[in-house]
Amino acid sequence: MKIRPYQESDEEAVIALWRECGMLRWSDPRQDIARKLAVNPEWFLVGESGGQVVATCMVGYEGHRGWINLLAVKPGLQRSGLGRALMEEAERILRGAGCAKINLQVRSTNKKVIAFYRKLGFGTEDLVNLGKRLVTGEEPGAAPEPRRWGGFTAAQLRWWVPLVAILVLGFGLRAAYYDRGYAHPDEPITKEVVGHMRKSGDLDTNWAKAPTLSVDLRYDQYNFSSHLYATYWFYRFTKLVPGTLGWRSDREGFVVYRFFSVLLATLVVWQAMRLGERLGGRGAALGAGWLTAWAALLVQDAHYARPEAFVTALMLALVAWCWPREKLRVVAVAAGSITVGLLVACKVSMLLIGWMPLVPLVAAWRGAARKQRTAALASWLPGVVGGFVAGAPGAVADPAALVNGIEFLMNQYAGLHPPHSRLEGGAVAPLMAGYFVATLGWPVILSACGGAGVLVWRRRWAELVLVGGPVVLFVGYFSTRSVFFERNLSHVLPLFLGLAAVGAMAAAEALGRRVRGSVRVLAPVVFAVLVVASWRVTGPLINMEFSGKGAERHQAFEAELREKFIEVDWKEVLLLNDGPLVELEARMKRDHCPVLLRVTDFNDEWSAYNLSLLAPRFQARLVGDYPGMFAHVPACTLHTYHSPHDRYFLVTGVREP
Repeated sequence: MKIRPYQESDEEAVIALWRECGMLRWSDPRQDIARKLAVNPEWFLVGESGGQVVATCMVGYEGHRGWINLLAVKPGLQRSGLGRALMEEAERILRGAGCAKINLQVRSTNKKVIAFYRKLGFGTEDLVNLGKRLVTGEEPGAAPEPRRWGGFTAAQLRWWVPLVAILVLGFGLRAAYYDRGYAHPDEPITKEVVGHMRKSGDLDTNWAKAPTLSVDLRYDQYNFSSHLYATYWFYRFTKLVPGTLGWRSDREGFVVYRFFSVLLATLVVWQAMRLGERLGGRGAALGAGWLTAWAALLVQDAHYARPEAFVTALMLALVAWCWPREKLRVVAVAAGSITVGLLVACKVSMLLIGWMPLVPLVAAWRGAARKQRTAALASWLPGVVGGFVAGAPGAVADPAALVNGIEFLMNQYAGLHPPHSRLEGGAVAPLMAGYFVATLGWPVILSACGGAGVLVWRRRWAELVLVGGPVVLFVGYFSTRSVFFERNLSHVLPLFLGLAAVGAMAAAEALGRRVRGSVRVLAPVVFAVLVVASWRVTGPLINMEFSGKGAERHQAFEAELREKFIEVDWKEVLLLNDGPLVELEARMKRDHCPVLLRVTDFNDEWSAYNLSLLAPRFQARLVGDYPGMFAHVPACTLHTYHSPHDRYFLVTGVREP
């Protein structure tokens, strides 16, 4: 259990706990909370376990005697040491304030609680307890049961209505136009390999066995293996659903494969809310879901028949399994280990998180029995190996093919890959930083740093390691590579956004105390501001690119331009090296005819450098400019797969040296 000061977002959970403990018979709980927040609010202690409020304690001191009020522990967790831990923290606070003695009041009929305090060293005193009520209307029985609408209380509606709305939003953004004709160059891997598995009955996921896969992809490779199996079994499941034959037949099942990504990516939104609730309560839960729903990278992943949504969902499941608890659960360590194995069977880079199943073991080490510790530790490596075997059995049977695939990937990320590399080579950290600043915005990034700070301040070290550790590891690793594909960080983005939600809630609560405003009003405003940068990318990505409207607009722009220069030859080039310029120079010297040149720019260093050579070498005039939908975003797959920046030059000759 983590003990921390009360936050305004805890109100409903605290009241629900008091109601469960039968403590709402004598006063209005909201008034009790409000009065405490006016006097030493940091002494209103909350015990949190697994993201849930499980205990409370109000500590008071008027300069003469210390007081304890509303000590409550969730009934199912009583007699587990939580009440004692809260009292120890209360005594520490009061000693630090110079308090010499603690008083508290217990009803004479409450024998269990009296016995509890006596075990802590409290004794009964021969005193008469006198009281005088200064505020009327809070006599015994004045705290009524909450009103209900359709069976739901106001507190339940404040939670469930936005939760469902965010899930619907997340699904809508991910399912929008998922069956349209846009393309990802790697989607044929899923289409052809899974198609071969379905047609041949051979369930080996080696890419080399898919006869219709293009030559450049048909080589010994087991990358994506567990995702390919999951996609295959999802397709088999859809065959059990009546009325899906036409849908399943569309492009030989390709639409079904994409829809699998849609469902997994929607699941990620829900998982992000669960993570936010564990980290910072229900306010942070809704904030994490909101940020995740709008995140451009996660929306983009959902529209492809690729493994990113699958890996992200497994990553969040792994975090849930490995969440630190007071009591060690061997099954959690084993399940987390198997999940790691499945992740490695999909992407070998997931070996970086092989340590995560050990977090619950380390967190509960002192309180666990020796047999439990041994069993948990013994389940770790076998679980990882078992998960890998389940996700890539063919790789185990053919290790040479596995090694070949790994070597290919290592060489790919060690060399240069224009436009996803830097012109001079070296680490792609600047490209990565520029991309996430453009698609998330500085407010989200600073909020995530603030969220990590909140966990440090609350001394929630295990949770910080579990959530922040993977973010640091993968950002650190891929920022030092020579190739940047933003999808390599998809699976840690919800963790980062969970931290951002915690930081944003802390900022909203601090602002509320400063301006005396309600967090229920301020928090939505804060999260609306945080999502602006994502909305600027996600909006046009869906409305223009995935819908096909962007391609139609681009085609219309080009058609008008070509009509204007109808007698001029047309040429399209990528200036990722100077080869096209050398070829153009030879052509101009040979034919002496003008050319309408379309230069496709991915907002990368290669195109910028070679484009700067055009004017000094050619007599060229800019006659058209189509900036694309993402002009403010640095080089990434938004440009290479969807909407690059196209410039149109009328080239009439070669300049003399």
